[in-house]
Amino acid sequence: MQPVLDYSNDLKRKPWIYRAVPYMALPAFWIGLVLGPLSLLWAGAAIAMVAVLIWRKRFLIAALSLLLSPMGYSAARGVHEYATGSAVIMSLGLMHSRTNIDPVTRCPIGSGGCLVFGNEWMTYGTYNLAVWTLAKCFGPMPGSYDGPYPNQSTASSAMAGASTFDLRQLPSDRFVVDSRTISLPTGTGTAILGCFREGPATDVTDPALIARYGEARVTLYGGQCVILAIPGRDPAAVPGDNRVLLLIDAKTGKAFAHYFDGYPMAFWRRVGW
Repeated sequence: MQPVLDYSNDLKRKPWIYRAVPYMALPAFWIGLVLGPLSLLWAGAAIAMVAVLIWRKRFLIAALSLLLSPMGYSAARGVHEYATGSAVIMSLGLMHSRTNIDPVTRCPIGSGGCLVFGNEWMTYGTYNLAVWTLAKCFGPMPGSYDGPYPNQSTASSAMAGASTFDLRQLPSDRFVVDSRTISLPTGTGTAILGCFREGPATDVTDPALIARYGEARVTLYGGQCVILAIPGRDPAAVPGDNRVLLLIDAKTGKAFAHYFDGYPMAFWRRVGW
């Protein structure tokens, strides 16, 4: 009669390090965070440890290892900030013109700057994924601009029938477009005019400037999006081809996007939305 072999205690006979390694997944994730470009390989090892935990049916420990990891923390932070209306889609590099709100989530776009550490996929990546997923499922972030969001081509075309706009209205933070009064947050009008390197081009007392650069114009697009076209006065610009299209929420008066219609350096910074 063949003897019956019993392997039930094999796992117990393994060295303690064999049994302990899978439980090191959570520390491994956090160690990977400080390793920069090597974080992908280190986190891959941590994910393998989680897979072992699942294979051993240690589901609670596996779930906690993921939820308490840098990725889990960043995703949870994204969920919280989306729900409270304070989420910011994170990017890398200098901002330059990337100051428009994201068309899908309607969140502002931020940046970690020009220093890249190589571990951003663990933090920015999962944070952005959480916010984008919520926006796809439930719509734009609460409290964000919820009206029509024309792209540059559509916004430029919409100016064909726009009304002439007197820039002297801006410092008062109130102006009228299509019989609707738009109220800007205090100081926004002055900030808009201060965003031009050489100053805005339209001066109602200087016909020569109007003849060279054109007039500022404004229109209401889709009932909620104010499009304000302001020519720049930069001497290097091509005459008639150096305006900025500024998109403003008619409800709140907050600027949420801008496009360079021609020479981009006429308008050099965002207006704090």
